[in-house]
This record gives sequence, structure tokens and C-alpha cells, in this order.
Amino acid sequence: MRWDESIARMRAWSVRQIVTGLAAGLFGGLLLALAFRYRHLIDLEAMRAGLSRLGPWAPLGLVLFFVVQQLMPVFPNFLLIALAGLLFGLPWGVAWSWLGIVSAAALLYGLGTRWGRRLIRGMVGDEHLVMAESLMLRRGAWAVLGIRMIPVLPSYLVSYLAGIVRVPFGVYLLGTGLGVLPGTVLYALLGERITRPADPWFWVALLGLGALSGLALAIDRRVRPTEPPLS
Repeated sequence: MRWDESIARMRAWSVRQIVTGLAAGLFGGLLLALAFRYRHLIDLEAMRAGLSRLGPWAPLGLVLFFVVQQLMPVFPNFLLIALAGLLFGLPWGVAWSWLGIVSAAALLYGLGTRWGRRLIRGMVGDEHLVMAESLMLRRGAWAVLGIRMIPVLPSYLVSYLAGIVRVPFGVYLLGTGLGVLPGTVLYALLGERITRPADPWFWVALLGLGALSGLALAIDRRVRPTEPPLS
């Protein structure tokens, strides 16, 4: 397969991923809108009191939930982040969400080092796997950072790919930890203020997520391969 043809197919796959991510984002936004519409039925104080009675099991359960979500990504993790912001408030909603995301990323990296190709081949196809591997090898740290910063795209694929191509684990965790932090803060803030739409911080969160999406797409353009590998 010619390099330019592979590039075209990889970009087409990226567009499909963006469309899928936006659809999931719209679905999640609808759920948040419903939560806002019926916010008067939500007894936050009772819910938070119930969580406090669980002690450390409540945040531990949230962290494990993030791990399960990445292993079986049937819904976007930003819903969990917003829920954590709603139930735990700030800064703990951010802290537990960040810990859950990074823990899940570390686990999937480990799975990627052992069974990554078998796990991912059915998701993207052989030629796309080759192209994605080339991207990770050429711009590993930037690729991890850029993909993690995109708040509406699934992140499990980059975890598997990083394990497959053996991006240094420390670099991978650093890129993951830094990349997910802005989106985690903003989604947790959005969840925490979902019952108070008149609060300026609610709109700061919405505008920040829009700006973050634009920045992430710019980073994606920078790391996208445009020339054939050296022979």
C-alpha cells in the first residue's frame, strides 16, 4: 500500500472517530441537560451524606468505575467526571477522577504490551494500526498529550497503542496525567455547577471545554504524519 493512500485512510479513520466522539458527546450533553432540567428532584445533600458514610469506599468505587469504563467503553468517561464533580464537589471530584483515569490508562498500557495487537486489530484494521504505530513512534509524547487533551474522543486506543509501541512508561504517564487534567477540571466543574446555571463558573466550564477542543485539534494536526517513513 502506498504511503499517501495509507495517510488518506488513516485520516478517514480519524474523521470517523471524531464523528463517533461528537455523537457520544451530544448524547452525554443530553443527559446533562436532563439532569439540569430536573435538578429540583436531585437531593444533593442526601446523596453526599450517603457517600460520606461509605468512607474511603466511595472514592475507591469511583476509581474502579473509571477502570471498568475504559475496559468496556460503552459510554464516554466525561459523564463519570461530571458525576464525580456533582457528588464529590471540588477539588475531590477532580482528584478522584484524575486518579481513576490515570489508573485505567496504566492498566491498558500494560495490556497493550502483552496483547495489544490482538485487542486493537478489530477496532482499527491492520493498515490503520501500522499508521497509528508510526505516529506514536515518531511523536510519542506529543501524541499522548494531544490525544488525551481531546475531551470528546475515546482514550482507550492510545493506551493500547502506547503499550504496543513501548512508549517509555514514565513519558506515557506524564503525557496522560497532564493531558487529561484540563478536561477533568472543566468537566468536574460543569458537573458541580449543573444545578446552578446562573453561576458564572458554569459558563466558564462550557467555554473552556470548547476552547480545549480547538486546542486539541490543533495539536492533532501537528502530530499527524505527512511524509513517508525513512527506509
